[in-house]
Amino acid sequence: MEIKELLQQAEDRMNKSIEALKHEFASIRTGRASVALLDKVMVDYYGSPT
Repeated sequence: MEIKELLQQAEDRMNKSIEALKHEFASIRTGRASVALLDKVMVDYYGSPT
């Protein structure tokens, strides 16, 4: 593979990732966020992670 082909493939993959991220942010902004997002949130409640 040539460098130009590799760069084009990498750019295509980056663009797909950015579009997926934009879609996720849009769903959060419109209130259609996945409940699974809340599983990652940790809060320090009186010294113990909750």
